[in-house]
Amino acid sequence: MVTTSGMGAGGTASNIVTLSRAIAVAYRRAGIIGPDSDIYVTVDSGRHWYVTALPGTVQRVGSVLGGPNKNNTVLRSLFESVSSSSPSGEKHTYKSLNGGRSWSLV
Repeated sequence: MVTTSGMGAGGTASNIVTLSRAIAVAYRRAGIIGPDSDIYVTVDSGRHWYVTALPGTVQRVGSVLGGPNKNNTVLRSLFESVSSSSPSGEKHTYKSLNGGRSWSLV
C-alpha cells in the first residue's frame, strides 16, 4: 500500500485531469527528478490536495464517480495506471477508495 505524505500541493504537477467540478487529479510524470510519479488529488475544488508518489510513469487516470445528486460529485474510486521503472516495462494499476489519501496495488 502506498499512503499519501500529507495535505498540500507543493510540487510541480504538469498534467491535470478534471473529473467533476470538485474533483481533480494532477500529476508529474517520472523523469529527471526520479523514477516516481507524484499524484495530487483534490475532492473539494482545490482547498485540500493529497499527494503520493507511485513508482513508474503515469499512463492513464480513471475514476468511478457516483453520488446522491445529479452531478455525481462523490469519488467512489480512482485508478492510476503506471508503468514500472523496470526494463520489462510492466504496467501496474493502483486504486484509491478514499479520494487519493491512500493507494493500493490492484
